[in-house]
Amino acid sequence: LVSLRRSGEVPAALTQILKRDPTMRTTEALCMVLQAMPLNSAAAAESRQVFASFHSIQVPVNYAADVAEQLVQEPSKVRSILERLPVGAFSSEFASALLESVAKNGNVALLGEIYDRATRERTPILATGYEALLRVYSAAGDPRALDLLDDMFRVGAKPSEAILTAVVSLCAESRHIQMAEHCMAYARQAHGRVTLALYSAIMKVYSHARLWHKTCDLYTTMRKDGVKP
Repeated sequence: LVSLRRSGEVPAALTQILKRDPTMRTTEALCMVLQAMPLNSAAAAESRQVFASFHSIQVPVNYAADVAEQLVQEPSKVRSILERLPVGAFSSEFASALLESVAKNGNVALLGEIYDRATRERTPILATGYEALLRVYSAAGDPRALDLLDDMFRVGAKPSEAILTAVVSLCAESRHIQMAEHCMAYARQAHGRVTLALYSAIMKVYSHARLWHKTCDLYTTMRKDGVKP
């Protein structure tokens, strides 16, 4: 039908096929249909709804790795690739797994696109997804890292002291002073103290940035916290 330029008839044909053959009501079948359809067409959107009317399709979490690989290979097509996902596929588990997979490549722009979509669709991100995004933003010196940490605190996805220490360490190469200090303030607020490991990490940040006066000031704060260098 698509090759005959009769895409508008596809939804009705799908309805009949899915009624007769329940084995066709799969994620793979929907993906094949969408790949053949004109991108963002009304017929494609209606075809999604046809599948959704039979049951709520859930994309397996391990499918995220395949989608992530495609996104990394074709970052300019991120929106079209995400648009082709089945109805209901962009779940918390899937979005978080996708962030984790893409984070391994370190593509900041790509991660931002995924997170922005989750925000627009009000899809909650799991702690693992937040942490992956936080690491990449911090390592890249991206200012969005500060807002992201605030978002984590707001939704209750509180990073552990170990995660905070790792994030501060990543701020050294990027010289992301604001983020390192933000993590310190958060650790004090959330955990009531700052550990020696976290102090050591921020000293490394200050050293890379040649902020010797801030390093000296830390020793005074450490003594107040009862932390011995």
